[in-house]
Parts: sequence; C-alpha cells; structure tokens
Amino acid sequence: MRSFPRPTATGLLFAALAGGIGLFLGGCASTAPTPPTPHVTDWYQKRILSAIYWNPDPGPFTRLELHLGENRLYAYQGSRMVAMTTVSAGRDGHDTPIGTFPVIAKDKDHHSNEYGSFVNDAGKTVDTNAGPAMTPPPGTHYVPAGMPFYLRLTEDGVGLHAGYVTGTRVSHGCIRLPAPFAEDLFSRIPLGTPVTIAP
Repeated sequence: MRSFPRPTATGLLFAALAGGIGLFLGGCASTAPTPPTPHVTDWYQKRILSAIYWNPDPGPFTRLELHLGENRLYAYQGSRMVAMTTVSAGRDGHDTPIGTFPVIAKDKDHHSNEYGSFVNDAGKTVDTNAGPAMTPPPGTHYVPAGMPFYLRLTEDGVGLHAGYVTGTRVSHGCIRLPAPFAEDLFSRIPLGTPVTIAP
C-alpha cells in the first residue's frame, strides 16, 4: 500500500501549541478575525481534546487518510495535512476495511439500516445493541442509530460519520468522528474523494 507522509508528533504538538496561543491572543484582540469554520474552533476552545487540529485553506479537501493503529484521521489539501482528529473505528468482529475507497455518497441526516436501540415510552434507551429484525421488549420501540454527516465508502455501508468517539475501536465498522469535526468536514469532501485506510 502506498505510504503518505504524516506530521511528526513534535510537529503536531507545535501546531497545537501555536493554535492555542493564537486562539488566546485572538480572544484578547479587539479586531480578532472570524474563523472560517466555527464548529471545530468552538469545540477546541470549550474542551480539552488534544488530538484535534484544523487549519485548512478555503476549498475542498483532496484526500483523507485513516490510521487504525493510531485511531486518527488526517485530512489533506494537496500535499499539506490541514486537519486531524481522533476517531473510533470498527471493533474486533466488525473490522473497518483496509484499502483506498472513494466517497460514493453523502447524507447529512443518515440513519443505520442495521443497528439501533430499543427505547421505552419515556424516551429512555434500554438496549443499545438492537437491530430492525429483533422483537422489541414490551413497552419499547426500535430507533435506528443516527449517523449524521455520513460519507459512504463501501456498498455494504461502511463510512465516516459523527458519533461517540473514545479513541478506541468500538464501532460496527464505520469511522466515528467528533460531531463538530464531522460537520465541518462534510461540506469540504466532494464525491469521489479518496479515503485511504491503513492498519
């Protein structure tokens, strides 16, 4: 498989520190510029989440690169790495496939046709490991899992989407992204964008 250059740990640390200093100083300035993608910036300012980086130029991303061993996704514009985040990919038995896949579909408000939860009449989730063919327990109903800002990679449904991210492999095969990152990424990924998934 082709290997692409990735930033070093020192480079990422420097970028994160520089970004943090820039956000701090920008907050003190009276004429601070408005960031072009506020969702990721807001997430960065309100949470301690070191493994998130967002510094793109205007325009679309040209490729994505997922490294399962690192639980990280890198986004590129040409040869420049412009964004990075921690992800949660497929757990054992639901492995995320290895290879290079084009984005074949996009759906801002996608729902799974295979996985979901049983929810009672009060709206409380009673089982998070349900499927549409399973019989709901009395007093519950089936709710398909939400997969917002979905970027489909394979015909059997593997893709990237917003979801609960632990930095470990816990999904049914998809790649979960932090919600604000997924939202801002969605608009910058044209159909056909290559996504390389490496071990």
